[in-house]
Amino acid sequence: MKVNQELISKYHLGQCTTEEKLAVETWLESDEAEFSFPDDFDTDAYQANGWEKLSKRYGLEQDNLIKFEAPKKKSIIKRLWLPVAACFAIVFMLGLIYHLSQSNQQPSALPNYQTINVRKGEKKYLRLSDSTEVWLNSESSISFPKVFAGNKRAIRFMGEAYFRVAKNPAKPFIISSPRSTTKVLGTRFNLRDYNDEQRSELVVEEGKVSFSAVKTSQNLILTANQKGIINTTNIPDLIRENIIYSAKYTDWKENRLVIDDLTLEEIKPVLERWYNIKLIIANKQLNRERYKGTFNNPGIQEVLSSICFAIKSDYSQQNKTFVIGK
Repeated sequence: MKVNQELISKYHLGQCTTEEKLAVETWLESDEAEFSFPDDFDTDAYQANGWEKLSKRYGLEQDNLIKFEAPKKKSIIKRLWLPVAACFAIVFMLGLIYHLSQSNQQPSALPNYQTINVRKGEKKYLRLSDSTEVWLNSESSISFPKVFAGNKRAIRFMGEAYFRVAKNPAKPFIISSPRSTTKVLGTRFNLRDYNDEQRSELVVEEGKVSFSAVKTSQNLILTANQKGIINTTNIPDLIRENIIYSAKYTDWKENRLVIDDLTLEEIKPVLERWYNIKLIIANKQLNRERYKGTFNNPGIQEVLSSICFAIKSDYSQQNKTFVIGK
């Protein structure tokens, strides 16, 4: 079947039979796809029709379309693939714009942020770009930008860490953790907020700290030798306590293990993080037994021997698994 101007016009008006449509599309793929448009050929309608078909195919809404002014009709030699290619280019551009706009609406990891994870049995020290110093305890995680831009210094944190925040009144230091938000201008404090624990604690060693609960509007302003507690099991959720000796909350960074009147159930995750072990309490009646003690860079056997002596029990060991009260 011979392809002429009349057949091309029918094709773009959607009036071709199946045989005619096949002939035109075969011809379009050949090297002979060149012809003169007639003077009365409506190129605007032709392009609009092609654009409408492409829009429906790719699911683009009419409101999202970018309108382009159609060129004036000219009776010159043209290649048919030029307007077709233009349509595809427009579809591609709109698709790209739509994708980017949707991506901007979704939370995503910031490419300039760095994340450090500390494994069980380890501790880590780091210095941020603003000269803030951070000591990370076992099984902690921190995400921070390589350089603090804008009008604040924001980081994400989980676990336990001692912060010595560099002073900068014009740029507050903000810590987002599982249960709390901490804001400071420059101070020293210890923050503990593990995912698997029932509360978050902040102890101020120097300066002033704003400590607030994520799930409520409650907020505390804490100063030196004060402790803020966010308790997710009891009411009130946010508690302030005055303390005499704040250093016992930060001794861990000097490898001093302080167990401050905790139950055996509360001691279990502390020792599992500190030593990277598995601790099993076989006799569940021992869970509520309390213990208090301080150790300077101790081994796990020393700690367990002292605990078992105090609660009148014993322990056994198999590799890195320890069992109390079997």
